[in-house]
Amino acid sequence: MLKAGQRVIFEAVLKAGKHGISSDRLVAIRYGDDPNGGPEDPKNAVCSHITHINNILKKVGKRIEGSRGGAGAFYVLKDLPACK
Repeated sequence: MLKAGQRVIFEAVLKAGKHGISSDRLVAIRYGDDPNGGPEDPKNAVCSHITHINNILKKVGKRIEGSRGGAGAFYVLKDLPACK
């Protein structure tokens, strides 16, 4: 079961589809409404959330994958490779 903050991130990645979503956008979606401004290092917090989400998603053969680009990381929901 995903916690509320993890669900927000998962839903944003899912909605982004094959084009993915930037880490900056995920930070804005997750912490933009936080009256305290979010954690000291919000990108690291998003990465931590994604790690926890992936631990849950692997049970259903999925994972959120990050890729580096010129402007930072982009995250996409992917299928895990099938076991042979």
